[in-house]
Amino acid sequence: MNFRRRPYGSSALQRSLWRRAVATWIIVIVNVFWFIVVEGTRGYNTLGLVASGALEPSGGWYRYISAMFVHFGILHIGLNMLSLGSLYVVELLIGTPAYIVVYLFSGVVGNIASAVLTPGIAAGASGAVFGVFGGALTLSFVGVLPKSIRNQLLTWLAINLVYDFSNPQIGTMAHLGGLVTGMLMTFAFHKRKGNGIKTRILAVVSVLGAGWALILAFLS
Repeated sequence: MNFRRRPYGSSALQRSLWRRAVATWIIVIVNVFWFIVVEGTRGYNTLGLVASGALEPSGGWYRYISAMFVHFGILHIGLNMLSLGSLYVVELLIGTPAYIVVYLFSGVVGNIASAVLTPGIAAGASGAVFGVFGGALTLSFVGVLPKSIRNQLLTWLAINLVYDFSNPQIGTMAHLGGLVTGMLMTFAFHKRKGNGIKTRILAVVSVLGAGWALILAFLS
């Protein structure tokens, strides 16, 4: 899939395109399912979150992935999923395989950054969502998205970073790790001019790895 600027500003066109962002909506559905079914049965307290796959210092490797699907409450998952849904155009512009890789790798790197720099119990899709946001920012810098969108993204980023650094309960390191990872990976995919067989294979392996991590979290 070639990277190029696309006219998507009209609401009619947006309504026709959002249905094509299959991976985005599957990710939203999996997150909501995990929040209602898994966390709902194990509890929304600290012990329940850890039992559901949240990141914690003595946990296994799979928690770097499963923690992306665990949320502290309805507001937490609501904001993350609304933010992700609003960025669906990134999937359309870089292609579903590349989008999957960007999302999952950004979330993992964000969780690793959080575990190393601010160890403790952590959860949420924020690192992955910031990775997709970083992808949108990269696309605006290379001209795939217009300057008006770039300015809006930079304003949104500035507001969020100020809020992050002013609130110690926010996983700032996960956000920054995901943001940088998403920007760099999207730029790499942009230079490659689309989704080749290697990207598709990497996407499949990433999905299988995420699925296995969720199974381990469910069985833990």
